[in-house]
Amino acid sequence: MRLHTLILALVAAGALLDAGVTCTASNASIDSAFSTPPYLALSGYRSKAAAATAARQIRATSAYGKRRLYENWCRRYRKKLDDRRYRAWLSNLDGMVNWNLRPNPPFLKGMIGLSDYTPAELARMVMRRSDPSRARTRGGGVSVGAAVAAAAAIRGSKADLPNEWNWDKQGAVSEVRDQTLAGVSRCGGACWAFAALAALESRARIDGTDRGPDYSEQQVIDCAIEAAGYSSYGCDGGTAEDVFNFASASFVAQETGYAPYTARNGNRCRAASTLGAVTVKPSPGFDVVAGNPEAIMRALVDAGPLVAYMFVLPPTNPASFLYYDSVIVGYNRAEKYWIVRNSWGIGWGIGGYARLEMTDGGSGPCNMKKG
Repeated sequence: MRLHTLILALVAAGALLDAGVTCTASNASIDSAFSTPPYLALSGYRSKAAAATAARQIRATSAYGKRRLYENWCRRYRKKLDDRRYRAWLSNLDGMVNWNLRPNPPFLKGMIGLSDYTPAELARMVMRRSDPSRARTRGGGVSVGAAVAAAAAIRGSKADLPNEWNWDKQGAVSEVRDQTLAGVSRCGGACWAFAALAALESRARIDGTDRGPDYSEQQVIDCAIEAAGYSSYGCDGGTAEDVFNFASASFVAQETGYAPYTARNGNRCRAASTLGAVTVKPSPGFDVVAGNPEAIMRALVDAGPLVAYMFVLPPTNPASFLYYDSVIVGYNRAEKYWIVRNSWGIGWGIGGYARLEMTDGGSGPCNMKKG
């Protein structure tokens, strides 16, 4: 299978990492959709008023009642009861309540499957530390000069862009994956592999070359690494460019043709089946998108879902920022938001998705258009 040019959106974020939510949403609940019990919903709020009502009820709940809520939450997410995890969960619950009781909060918080971790623990679990700029001149990556030229070629009139676009509704986005393995994974830096392969899977669907691809994240974690001439470190971080370059130099196998995701480093790069595999041509098979809304929308409509890099500042050490990769799959110009697909399972956000505010000037929410 051959895929044509992929567009890589390099974007940045400068927000504090939270155990439930990152960055800024556009009046959307960044939570899972369950409640235990209904009158004390922990997430899935459909309005700010509903979230505030639940927050007031939770705040008035006794210590015994909160422990019961935790036990119900553990059953929902198949977690073991643990006093240390409970303390972290309680701290996040208090943070959620305080946030949702703010006057007109820009987004709503809820308790998800990762809410029994502290922000520092979550950073180690799901963030990466490698700098995405390292891949622009390594492993066959596009140079900065070439990136500028490629971005300049992506232009379009605002008038001919649809007011709304969502590749997921068009059946071009694969099901949301869970790099955390329901909160037990220690492969914290794997977001680069999940985001890049999500973009490849979408492009295969759009091209009509494969309507149900499930490419192997474990293969690129094992094989597209520094020891093989790339800039990535497997579970310790990497870049989407390395995935695209690896697919251009070789191929990415279906998960059934290599191995399931094991969420760990140190596996030998093994032989993989070419049945249903994907290659990216030409090399490099991606462009860097200019940092303005029109260019991002044009690339999204013309080329498919975009990989987005985000910079995240851990509250425990803001001087040491981390990186996170996700995928932009759509937008709404009237309500001014981007639709972003994450890889923390369907229990995060709106079924695994979030809405980030679209702004006309500056760097955008979380400095999204800067990079």
